[in-house]
Amino acid sequence: MTAAGAADLIDELDRPLADRGQSLSGGQRQRLGLARALLAEPPLLVLHDPSTAVDAVTEELLAEGLAEVRDGLTTLVLTSSPALLGKMHRVIVVSDGEVVAEGIHAELAAGDVAYQEAVLR
Repeated sequence: MTAAGAADLIDELDRPLADRGQSLSGGQRQRLGLARALLAEPPLLVLHDPSTAVDAVTEELLAEGLAEVRDGLTTLVLTSSPALLGKMHRVIVVSDGEVVAEGIHAELAAGDVAYQEAVLR
């Protein structure tokens, strides 16, 4: 729950939830889904924009937790989030189905104009 940025939800989960978590906000559902995926400890985890429904502070907590919990495991994150990209060991930039750059976030953010435009809005 902590790694998914969802530790604050533990107290709220002492009550019954509506079907499919309809009584939760989008961000709460997103973080609980991520917590379930992390708990399963799959050897390969694919995440598509896992932090779109959370605020910047929670996104940073989620990015740190994800990097810590998945260390040594393969995790593919499809995102343009600077917070998440900053925690990745390797960033691959794809444009029109082609790899156009790769490296770490800091290097790409400092020297790749296309990356800067896509990520550093």
